[in-house]
Amino acid sequence: MEQSAFLYLNYLLGYAQDSMHQQTCTEEEVDEIERSLHLKFPRAYRELYLLLGKRRAFNITEHTFNYPDYQKMRDAAIKMIGEEDIGVNFDDSIFVFSCDLETTTICYFRLDEGDDPPVYQYSFDTDEPERMADHFSAYIKMMPWYEGYLWMKEQESKNS
Repeated sequence: MEQSAFLYLNYLLGYAQDSMHQQTCTEEEVDEIERSLHLKFPRAYRELYLLLGKRRAFNITEHTFNYPDYQKMRDAAIKMIGEEDIGVNFDDSIFVFSCDLETTTICYFRLDEGDDPPVYQYSFDTDEPERMADHFSAYIKMMPWYEGYLWMKEQESKNS
């Protein structure tokens, strides 16, 4: 994969190459996922699938659902939000990419906020959704698995 092909997640190229279990997606496979959902992913989220593949991209956070349960995840998020009065309208512009029923945490972005949209999180221990990152690409850098990868690379460089 060429670094120039990725505008937002090019920093994940090393992670993708070092992760032997990864099966990347083709552009056509991502197109098919979008068609099945009747939407268009922001470019940064699309790049995640191109770099990490369907299952890994779907599970970038620990949550209750497995690929390809997009609709079940969204339905659960809407049900959880419906039980609270948080002032968020879960219309078609909101894309839920993580929903953990155990911790009652939902992560989402709006499809109308650009190619590298802000990421929002709602959990029942907060009164309203919190903006977790100004950009999806910055949110990925906050993931424990990515931070762990950077730590391992740092250790490898110290030991060589």
